[in-house]
Amino acid sequence: MINKLKVLAIIPARGGSKRLKNKNILLLNKKPLIAYTIEAAKKVNYIDKVLVSTDSEKIAQVAKKYGAEVPFLRPKNISGDKTSDYPVLAHAIKYMAEKEGFQADIIVFLRPTVPLREKGLVRGCIETLVKGKGDSVRSVRNVGRFHPYWMLKIDKHGVGTSFLKGKTIDEYYQHQLLPDLYEHDGYCDCIMRRNIDINCKPTRTLKGLYGKKLLTYLNHDRKPLVNIDTREDFELSEFLIQKNK
Repeated sequence: MINKLKVLAIIPARGGSKRLKNKNILLLNKKPLIAYTIEAAKKVNYIDKVLVSTDSEKIAQVAKKYGAEVPFLRPKNISGDKTSDYPVLAHAIKYMAEKEGFQADIIVFLRPTVPLREKGLVRGCIETLVKGKGDSVRSVRNVGRFHPYWMLKIDKHGVGTSFLKGKTIDEYYQHQLLPDLYEHDGYCDCIMRRNIDINCKPTRTLKGLYGKKLLTYLNHDRKPLVNIDTREDFELSEFLIQKNK
């Protein structure tokens, strides 16, 4: 607990991945992909419960083996590839409150497709949320060389124009001239329970999930950002794990 607040980690892991079949339980360096996120959550002493929300019996069995709670199988109506995070979180929070008697104050949302979180990242996000009295926290990193000031829109004739009006490479011709901008890296989201309507419809979007005061936690990890969606992402993760042994 942190300041007597109850913290629930939720790991969403549906079974119907299309690009990379069964990716959440594929062996990454001899360990199921989802295991890395479960283990990272269980190392954070602020977190009271680590829950995996899945519609798959196979994923549930693997998750339990590595120490996560899987008290339910997620309903099919919130397990499609177009389902947003909001109803998945709402369902898990409501179930834990009504069936398990666990009233969470803070939700730590951890995607299982991110196996390479730096030590201290999740803890830092929780501390930032509480100390900053925010509605939510998202981990971010500098956009680096993929800066939107240098991005183009291309029309049907192949003509390129600046993605952001008035921000051209003529003006920002050196990287040092670009302002610091940050992207959400998907490694950790912390959300105050009060933001979430537990009776929301399955079609609910992310609107309002992060509240009015969104704080950020800067991820200083210099390794490439990896969120596994393809075989190439998987192979890169395996290479980085081997390299950092």
